[in-house]
Amino acid sequence: MLIRVRTAGLWIGFTLLFVLIWPSTGMAQLQGTLAEEPLGLWYMRGMTVADTLNYSRRLSERLQIGEELMKQIPEERLEGLFTTAPEPITGGAYYMVRGLLPSFETISFQQVVDEVEARRMLDARKSQFGGSSNQVAIEVRGDNCYVLKNSWSSRSQLPEGADEQQYLQPVQNSGSRFQVNRKIVEEDGKKYLEHSSTITQCFRYHDGLLYESGFEELFDMSLPATDSLTRAVDGQNDLGIQVYFDRIPIGIRQLGWTMINSGLGTELQQRDDEKEEEYKLRKSAGDTFLPLIRAILFDIDKTEGWIRFADESSGSIRARLEFAARRNSGITKSLQEMGAGNSCFAPVLNDGAALTLHSCIRLPEESKNFFESAAQFLTIKSIDAPNAEITSAMQVIATSLNDMAEDHTLEFLIKAGWSPASDGVIYGGVQIGEDDSLIKALHQMMTRLPGIPDEALNGISLLENDGLQVLEMRIREADAAQIEQFTSMKMSHLFVAQSNGCLWFSLGNENALQMIHQSRAKTDSAGYAMRAPLFSFELDGQRWLDYPQDEPVGVGGLLGWLDENAAWFPPGPMSVVTEDKPTKLIEAVRALGGDEVFQLKIDADESGLVLDGRMGESIGNYYIARMISVRDAMQRRAIQRENEAAARNRARN
Repeated sequence: MLIRVRTAGLWIGFTLLFVLIWPSTGMAQLQGTLAEEPLGLWYMRGMTVADTLNYSRRLSERLQIGEELMKQIPEERLEGLFTTAPEPITGGAYYMVRGLLPSFETISFQQVVDEVEARRMLDARKSQFGGSSNQVAIEVRGDNCYVLKNSWSSRSQLPEGADEQQYLQPVQNSGSRFQVNRKIVEEDGKKYLEHSSTITQCFRYHDGLLYESGFEELFDMSLPATDSLTRAVDGQNDLGIQVYFDRIPIGIRQLGWTMINSGLGTELQQRDDEKEEEYKLRKSAGDTFLPLIRAILFDIDKTEGWIRFADESSGSIRARLEFAARRNSGITKSLQEMGAGNSCFAPVLNDGAALTLHSCIRLPEESKNFFESAAQFLTIKSIDAPNAEITSAMQVIATSLNDMAEDHTLEFLIKAGWSPASDGVIYGGVQIGEDDSLIKALHQMMTRLPGIPDEALNGISLLENDGLQVLEMRIREADAAQIEQFTSMKMSHLFVAQSNGCLWFSLGNENALQMIHQSRAKTDSAGYAMRAPLFSFELDGQRWLDYPQDEPVGVGGLLGWLDENAAWFPPGPMSVVTEDKPTKLIEAVRALGGDEVFQLKIDADESGLVLDGRMGESIGNYYIARMISVRDAMQRRAIQRENEAAARNRARN
């Protein structure tokens, strides 16, 4: 039977586990006034740490990994920490604290069966604190209100003749519920510095929810009715988030903008030894993006997002995040313009490649100054070029930049794929404009650069192939060997060509040029005025693994090689790089079932910015399995080091 689990929830569950076992920080009493409405709200439906542990154990058993790590999970310490309510809702609300220095605080909540269960959970939380010097207590503060305090202290003898005031300097508690105090005590004629610490957590049971914060105002503040919170929880979503930027006072936003504007303004001033053309290029870059930053600060009203985990009806984790812009605002116009770029690569976005990375953005009008400044910079620099050929080539590149300034469109494409004609290949391109002399200019520049090694020079040639002018670069043996060492791919040729406003490239063996011909045929026949998302990324694991795994370049077998050899694979926010050789996991994880596609798309229109994501269950399982495997190896190494240290101590004794 396939493992149908909410894979993304494991990451969230581990986070909750960490929060519950290791207390977070917050204030015992607020230094300001709490806002009436939260700036944001997040919720999770039907996912508990117990579910997370059960999933990780099942995955570990099915894949026969993580045995040592599973032994270290303190299940007995977690007993009683979590609710027994079916499909419980867990979440948190973020509030602004208005004061001399504004700050932000969190109130978390979780659904419980009743007050009796809430008190049982608090007692379980109390048992998490250990140590012989700890003093742990639960104080009752009126109806359904509790304070959990964990205090401990330590002493160290003061040196003879020490300056006591130096040791009693004020401790900066940074406004957290973690409070630290110091005092001098005398015992048996000796003086000691006593260092005491206290963690304070405030709880309140209200209408079926247990609230938690780091400030005592929780006991008196108005809390939302439970049904108002549950109504905000979409029954289709497993996780959701809502952020209301329009609730941030205009003064705070203005302060943020002033700090950004003044900081960048200082950086964009002309330096004493800076040439005029270099200054214009740098300043035009800042002038391009400053208006966009300001629009984001003042014109985004709210953000809403959700995640839906894989289940029996869907083999993928799906996500969506929307940034809603204020109507008729500056950013509305900017987003509409950004999404109006004409893509020359749109016809090949779905050409069957296993990996696609693409972006097409129509830049704001201010970007024209940047491209023109870059063109002017190259033109001026070309005067000092070592020979006439390089001067001519730099001027051609400057012309292409001027073309981009007129069109305002920035577009690039990177793909990894395979075809019988091309073998495995990395390919893509950049939209540059209609000037068809760029290939010849690049050839001139590369072959006339001073100091270029003869081996590299002999590998560069300009040729005609099927009516297309092509720059061919044969990769030096030493460079090819390095590529193979780090990727297993046998790259020997890089081809660059220009067609229909696109600068194409293909990297592979001597057949890689065929992929440029196949791709340009699709774009040339489709025309030019096509729209594409601002950004898109797609990885189709099944398609990649269906390529011939023994094809001569090695693109087809790359995933399998990375799975077995690359400690950093797969890349991600929770990846941990170790020195251990990775455990082979891909085939075992694929056998569990689930989609094998990862997609990410960002698009914009007059209503705002939208991010859509999809992760196949198989890819999610792989990420978690790799995390379990790596941390299990780390745990085994730690145990081995402890055993070796113990053996050395026994030998010395």
